[in-house]
Amino acid sequence: MSIEYNLIASSALPERAALEYLAKLLACDREYSDPDGVARGSELRVGVLRTSVDHDPEMSELLGGVTEILTLFFHPSKFLTEDHDARIFAELMEAAAQFFEDFPQAKGLFTFQGEEIYLQRLGEDGIILDERLSGPDYNRDGVLDALLAKYTVREIDQVLL
Repeated sequence: MSIEYNLIASSALPERAALEYLAKLLACDREYSDPDGVARGSELRVGVLRTSVDHDPEMSELLGGVTEILTLFFHPSKFLTEDHDARIFAELMEAAAQFFEDFPQAKGLFTFQGEEIYLQRLGEDGIILDERLSGPDYNRDGVLDALLAKYTVREIDQVLL
């Protein structure tokens, strides 16, 4: 099973625009025009999918009753060293936060395997990071220090588990 991170958000922009936006942030400059649209970098693959409320009514409710859900998925290379893995994770977290900064109308989550929530923006509280990110398992060598200092850090209810 490959590792997958997801940015799940209310539809703030078309799929291709969302893919291009995040691919640029993450230096995934090789694009393929397969049916789902995928961008690749040397250590990461990024893809996008739009679904209707019928596909995931619970997520629609969590995002405030939206009718369409935009999901961007990120697959890091399985051959990364621990240091590279920590760096890629930090870059994904930064990109997710930047997405919510640049598209303030979007509500959403950044998750691991679509289950564990690491970052969310659902209401008026702004961007929130889960407190687990402060620990050494996630913040290896301080790679997340800048994000942890910038945003609210608290326990996020793991409603997807």
